[in-house]
Amino acid sequence: MAGRGCAPALRWEVAWFRLYIALEIADNKVGGFSVANVICRPELHGTPTREQYDQFHAGMKELGLERTITRDGKVFHLPTGEYLGLNLSTPLALLALKINALAIQISCHQCKLTLSPVSDPAGIYIYGLEEDVSYASALASLFGTQPAYPGFSALAALASSKHAPPQPTGILDFLNGMKS
Repeated sequence: MAGRGCAPALRWEVAWFRLYIALEIADNKVGGFSVANVICRPELHGTPTREQYDQFHAGMKELGLERTITRDGKVFHLPTGEYLGLNLSTPLALLALKINALAIQISCHQCKLTLSPVSDPAGIYIYGLEEDVSYASALASLFGTQPAYPGFSALAALASSKHAPPQPTGILDFLNGMKS
């Protein structure tokens, strides 16, 4: 469980953030404004392990913040520590609280954070970013976004694993390969 190794005072801090968020939502007093698109740059403190970073990345994804950007049907990895949120309905102040609570829960420390609203994500200039060549990325380029059908996600995860089946040469070979 996250926060298990935290000092008692830090566990109270996590509980305080959770309570604060609940109260703010209940009272509709969350400051800021909702933006559909945002660039986010959190910085974790302490000495987070690789496992803690993986947990943080998964938590950020649950908040709707991805580590990739799409251009011309291709998916690119954003620079380390940068996230892009598209079509979010969360006010900036609440999003900041949620990210900070996630950081405390995982690393036992508050994070430094910048949130930058983006009016048009297509206007974000990218240069020198690595292209994502995973099967999930290929499926996303075929469908415009990664399909919500869980079978595709599972198939993409299997195909990206070290036990990947041979790559098909066409969609019929791909579908026939699923039978064996």
